[in-house]
Amino acid sequence: MALGTLLSLASNKKAWGLVWVFLKQPWYFIPTFLATYHSVRLSDKHFGKAHHTNSPANAFRHALWNYLIAKKAYWWHRNPDDALAWAKKITDYHERMMPNEALAQAMDLHNNAVGREIFRADTHQNTNIVSLLLEKSKHSLWIASLEAIPEDRTTLVHIEA
Repeated sequence: MALGTLLSLASNKKAWGLVWVFLKQPWYFIPTFLATYHSVRLSDKHFGKAHHTNSPANAFRHALWNYLIAKKAYWWHRNPDDALAWAKKITDYHERMMPNEALAQAMDLHNNAVGREIFRADTHQNTNIVSLLLEKSKHSLWIASLEAIPEDRTTLVHIEA
């Protein structure tokens, strides 16, 4: 999503909150921007515009986004815990900032966590993340309620086919 679109959808208070988050940690702006750009481009390449729905394609994009944020933040600071904390902080903020129904928000938060868990387990970043997440998206679990979201952070979830 373009930054202008993102800011136009958010309230002014929330938009300024996002600016403040980056002002407190400006070194993460470029890695976050690049991760966002690449996750959208790769999602477009593999799924077209389907990743803008609550489908397995969206699950792929969210997990990839978090993995790439952590990976690119790690490249700048070489601290995996800091990189994961940043990825969680910025994507959780995004989910709170954007209007979404409770189930869709929970789905996004879960898929975000899947991407971070893959990064945590892949300390040498040897995983072909796109192939892995494409495979996981084929087996994404359809959920109809908050209770159906698995506690483990290895399975992607979706609410639309």
